[in-house]
Amino acid sequence: MEVAKIMYAEIALIRNDKDTDKLYTYGIPECYEYDLNKGDKVSVSFGRGSNRLMGFVFNIHKCVPDFKTKEIIEIFSPVYSLNEKQINLCNWMRKKYACTYAQAIKTILPQDFIRGTKPACNTILELPGSISSAESIDSKIRPNATIQKKALMYLLENGSVEEASLMEAAGITRASIDKLVGKELIVSKRTHCSIKSPTGIEANADNRISDNILCMLDSPEREACYLHYIDQAAKRMESVLVVSNEIAEAEKLFKNFSKKYERLNPVLYSGNLTISALESMQKSILSNNTKMVFGTRNSVFLPYKKLGLIIVDRESEYGHKSDSMPKFHTSEIAEFLKHSHSARLMYSDISPSIGNYFKNSNRNTLFIGKNAEIGNLNGISCIDMKKELKSGNRTMFSTNLENKIATCRRSGKGTIILLNQKGHSTSVACRSCGYVMKCPSCGLSLSYYSGDESLRCPHCSYQIPTDTVCPSCGSNYYKYFGIGPEKVREEIEKRFSGSNVLLINSEKTKTYKELQKSARDFNSGKHDIIITTELIIKKNLIERPVLFAILNADMFLYGQDYNANERFFSLIRKIRSSISNVDSELLIQSYDPSQMAIRHAVNNDYGEFYKEELVYRNTLKLPPFYRMAVFHIFGDEEKNVLESAKGYAECLKKAVEGSNIKILGPSKNNGLKYKSKFKYQLVAKYAPVDIKEFMGIIKYVNDNKRQAFRKLSVKLSYDIDSR
Repeated sequence: MEVAKIMYAEIALIRNDKDTDKLYTYGIPECYEYDLNKGDKVSVSFGRGSNRLMGFVFNIHKCVPDFKTKEIIEIFSPVYSLNEKQINLCNWMRKKYACTYAQAIKTILPQDFIRGTKPACNTILELPGSISSAESIDSKIRPNATIQKKALMYLLENGSVEEASLMEAAGITRASIDKLVGKELIVSKRTHCSIKSPTGIEANADNRISDNILCMLDSPEREACYLHYIDQAAKRMESVLVVSNEIAEAEKLFKNFSKKYERLNPVLYSGNLTISALESMQKSILSNNTKMVFGTRNSVFLPYKKLGLIIVDRESEYGHKSDSMPKFHTSEIAEFLKHSHSARLMYSDISPSIGNYFKNSNRNTLFIGKNAEIGNLNGISCIDMKKELKSGNRTMFSTNLENKIATCRRSGKGTIILLNQKGHSTSVACRSCGYVMKCPSCGLSLSYYSGDESLRCPHCSYQIPTDTVCPSCGSNYYKYFGIGPEKVREEIEKRFSGSNVLLINSEKTKTYKELQKSARDFNSGKHDIIITTELIIKKNLIERPVLFAILNADMFLYGQDYNANERFFSLIRKIRSSISNVDSELLIQSYDPSQMAIRHAVNNDYGEFYKEELVYRNTLKLPPFYRMAVFHIFGDEEKNVLESAKGYAECLKKAVEGSNIKILGPSKNNGLKYKSKFKYQLVAKYAPVDIKEFMGIIKYVNDNKRQAFRKLSVKLSYDIDSR
């Protein structure tokens, strides 16, 4: 290929279209030849209609293409740019998650930066040599041009200033400034913006230990472990990133550590920062002034110069998993950053995910607190509800639990009942014809709420009154099934008259402050009994001695998810961790108390649970031995969605013939949280060694089915490595 004097740029366009998911070649105008850098955000003309699109420069070269090219129109501020490591991350994400350039870039950069239009060059304004006094200003402009006079006087007093500063101070428009420049009353100069790192600050890479660390300690030992490794990174003048599963946890760690490490200029990154705050933080990180960042999962995408330590706090929590394309997990991006920066990577969780524990067991990983005792439980017991049934007790409360609640009330000890349901009853059916009331949008059974006599969808905001007639037979007499927290409260108030019962769930408690207030009221004795989900356990807010009771462990264990055992075991560990009073105890009710997860949770033995769970997963070819990809097809017309799902499944099955990849489905999935009415899903199981082949198959099938999906107004979303 011919080499020319003119430079060319390979640009990834920000366009929601798989057809344009490639790099486009544009010429670099002579005026930008020395200003344009790899990673810069630019504006270009695209298509026959010359539509202006935003894009990012992925490469710069002098090779003349064998086709006609357009030129870059404009360069934007370097604060919006991608650095070299972010470009590499973007390319890696495209391969790892089968996503587009645009999806990867939109994930890496804040949306305000994608939309931002701040130019790459600053316009500096100053007075010409002919204007040196107020008298000379008066002689050159009309007496009634007060704003222009104010602008010139401002320049006389302040010398050279940026155009934006003059516009704000004098209240003058850009058009008026251009007129003054045209009359040679103002001199305009353009300077290219740049963010420079201070020289002489290089990380010491000597004695680098890049193996992973897995911390299984509980607070406060966990924070002490963090401090030890942060001190080591700080001595080497390297940056530290602490990623939490939710903003409340990030704020807590930031508050605990920021004073001690004030010299590292720590910052808290969250999704609700203003664009000016984001720009300021970005500049501070790029210039190496900020060496410590606390934040949620998106903080892994900030433009770090040299990371020395990455801490993934509470790694097993769902908040580390993205629910939009590309569906990444914090630990996956952290692994990439570890290799990119030659950094240490620490995972921290009292109950690590099976996949992460398995992965680190096959490495030279340092395990900390592997056999540490968790929490201060006085006792833990499991009640066999089959025996209760045989003895004639058909209620939701075992005799043991009922006696313990009565004892707690007399002694002033609190009671917390855990339930993973909402409402009064979990399903509603017509007494006349048996029709089950469902949400028209989600297709899920409506739950009955006794407080306002309503039927509500557990996923969306759909709600109808209980006197709504049955759409099948016209009757308005219903029968309620299942046990919800409101029904449990009714039973408790019947059995223990005078009890002050409080419901805590995501519907009743909207903010963290409300949760804190409820916890304070409970700790002070204002409430005797709390009926709740996991919400209050995660925050470690309980201080008084309590009886924890899991009303029905089987509801947690026998769901439609292979992670149910892992989640239940983790729940019991969190309950242990959340208890600060040694007089507290835990009671579990189950119809199968010998179930593996219950047995090991009672014994608090993670090692034995891990071994047995691993055998179970290996037998059924489940992660971490096999990988699972989940494909979601959704839309507003069920016929179109079903047709598309069947067509996609058929195409996938043909493409994987003769391989070890298995395709299951399609099946209806009303639990998916999409706004569309109808959703179907497919599951692909494949061995890790088949990943390259499988990614090629996905790309091939997606290319074949793209037009068909558009025609039927159906959308596709997928999770390549579902957890």
